[in-house]
Amino acid sequence: MFTGTFHGSESAFVNFMLGHYINGTGPINYVFPVNGEVSNFMRGSQIVKDAIAEWQKAGSKDGWNAKVEFGPATQLRLLKENKLISAENFVGSANITINVANSNQILLRIYNVTSITSGDFMKHLPGGVWGPSVVADPNSGKAQPYSNILQIYQLQGTKEELDKK
Repeated sequence: MFTGTFHGSESAFVNFMLGHYINGTGPINYVFPVNGEVSNFMRGSQIVKDAIAEWQKAGSKDGWNAKVEFGPATQLRLLKENKLISAENFVGSANITINVANSNQILLRIYNVTSITSGDFMKHLPGGVWGPSVVADPNSGKAQPYSNILQIYQLQGTKEELDKK
């Protein structure tokens, strides 16, 4: 499990993660610190905005949990904004929990991330095989592609702070 910090740009982080998707290297679990560099890449993302809106519709309850989907409109927006290489673009859907941290702040966690590019990348190429998902085998001496690297992004702040980049 990776719990450290990543030092670099958002595009460097995406390339780092993409390398793991393609090559099956690196740790399987990433737990990014609350308001850490990588978690902050998700600040103001569409999935965070959608989660906050759904949470408010549900009465802003402590312990709210829901699956939030990444829609085609978001993909189009990212394409128009030239942000295809962004952490936000790696999140196809995710479970989100929102807990009330104090009188004006919430703690938002994004987990069970399924990315649009998830799975063995080679299956997308001509002649690629759409077999069952594979995972990194710690007993194997070789790298294996795997479907999703567990990622947990954590943000704390007011809903207005989390809603803005």
